[in-house]
Amino acid sequence: MALDILSAGAPDSERFVLELCDSFKAEALARGPAAFLHAKKAFALASIEQLVPVLSDDCIRMDVYPLCLPHLSDSSHRETYESAHSVMLAIFASHARRMGERDERASAAPAFAEQIVPFYTQCLIDNAHDGKLSTAQLCLAYAALVRSASTFTGHGEADASEHTEGDVIAWFCIETLLAAIRNASAAAPSSSMSSRPRSADLHLTLIATLPALSLALLPRVLEEVAEIVGLSAHRRCCRAPGGSPPCAV
Repeated sequence: MALDILSAGAPDSERFVLELCDSFKAEALARGPAAFLHAKKAFALASIEQLVPVLSDDCIRMDVYPLCLPHLSDSSHRETYESAHSVMLAIFASHARRMGERDERASAAPAFAEQIVPFYTQCLIDNAHDGKLSTAQLCLAYAALVRSASTFTGHGEADASEHTEGDVIAWFCIETLLAAIRNASAAAPSSSMSSRPRSADLHLTLIATLPALSLALLPRVLEEVAEIVGLSAHRRCCRAPGGSPPCAV
């Protein structure tokens, strides 16, 4: 109820977020019990997530992002970890909505959400490990990132067969994921599973992005998916008991 009231006005919401973020910088608070600090920060992040749509780019850049950053790869406190990622996805979704509605707050200069796409793309891939993001969380988060990226910097109408600037950013996300898939597939079998991304999860993540792609990008990604599926089937056939001959791909 209180957050609904705050979200009705950007100045009040930003003041509230600033006070929340500043409260974690206080030296006195830093001396509190770790469990209490994590629980309080998880609650703060959950509150901020609801207010992201009315926050300015400067507020997100200077206050919200620094609060999330230390927890994006630290899953030791699960609630804070997941809340930080939820806020990041809310930032991308909010910016995509503004671009779609041609919000007057969407300036010609690249917004902060656009500037951190490379960082967060790699961040999600780095979290494709046991004990980090689950398979479902990784698929949902990466698909949401690609969906939001597809709308970025898209000023003006484009034909469905043409590449927009948003397509370029979305393709960067896909290329980064494809590189991670190839690296995971080429990793030595003896290497620790906890030290490298879960290959199968990366495959599922790529498939999860398909509904988020534009018609211009979809054929290219479908080709990559078909190749991955074919290689996976070939490897399963080669490992089949009884010394079965390799299958044709």
